[in-house]
Amino acid sequence: MRLVFAGLSAAGLLAAAGGAAGAEAPETHDGGAEDGRRSACHLPEGWEALAARRPDFVVLGELHGTAQAPAFLENTACALAAQGKRVLVAIEMDAALDARLQAAWALDQSGFVAALGGPDWKGTGKGVISQAVLGGLIRLHAQESAGAAIRVVAFNGVKDAAQGASLGESTPEATHEAAQARNIAEAARGGHYDLTLVLVGNVHASRQPIVRPGIAYKPMVMHLVNSGSVIALDMRYASGSAWFCQLKAGVALLPGVPIPTEQVECGDHDCAGNAGEEAGAGEGPPAISLEPVSGARSGYAYDGTYWAGAIRGSPPAFAPM
Repeated sequence: MRLVFAGLSAAGLLAAAGGAAGAEAPETHDGGAEDGRRSACHLPEGWEALAARRPDFVVLGELHGTAQAPAFLENTACALAAQGKRVLVAIEMDAALDARLQAAWALDQSGFVAALGGPDWKGTGKGVISQAVLGGLIRLHAQESAGAAIRVVAFNGVKDAAQGASLGESTPEATHEAAQARNIAEAARGGHYDLTLVLVGNVHASRQPIVRPGIAYKPMVMHLVNSGSVIALDMRYASGSAWFCQLKAGVALLPGVPIPTEQVECGDHDCAGNAGEEAGAGEGPPAISLEPVSGARSGYAYDGTYWAGAIRGSPPAFAPM
């Protein structure tokens, strides 16, 4: 199936870049406004404690389909680059598209936006590469064009059959996770970066094996630790909405039976927060806590959390035609 950018022209992409990342995101979006941009983005509260651990990789586990997780990534990358740091931004885009992404990143700003608006970019339509993610990339590219040391990598899944075979894993799930880690690590080794920031679904960011009926495998982070020091953070947020797909009302999920497309509903859905009921849970600026998250109840484990605030949905950037 051929997939294209979800109905936006180059002008539409620029408009999306202006609003995709939410109120927390920087307000200036072009290279000529770099001074204003540097003052607009800032590191989250708690970053000093994280930086003191000198990680090679900071992995932000996210709830897909929100504007707030990409904004957190963007603001952090922007602020680090403004300090003169060399930053690699790793996004959960199909790794087979990385060469095309690198070619687009090497263009000037207008060329980059035009390239993103062209055909043959793929997406799941499930919020992994959302308009918020793409808008953030456009703004970071503008900062890079003005002299900042920011690079990107598309790391999701195997690049090709040869890479998949070389990983030596026994299941598709395990191969996928190992490929994610290898793609990130190889890109990081090639650029002598001060830090690699990774935005990925929070299952892949767990430090604990994924165990499901009939299968168990290591998530991406458990592979990535072999390539450097990692701090893995889980997303904390207040109630709002997220763009995701779910079964329509009354549809039963049957083991081993494919789900017809017409039985799935994708859109901006209400989503309860996961920050608890304590006073002020829906307030406060972006922040990081390095209190470890136990996997005893959830089945997942992280080095800490990052606070993204009240969430709102961001639709997919790339949708099936």
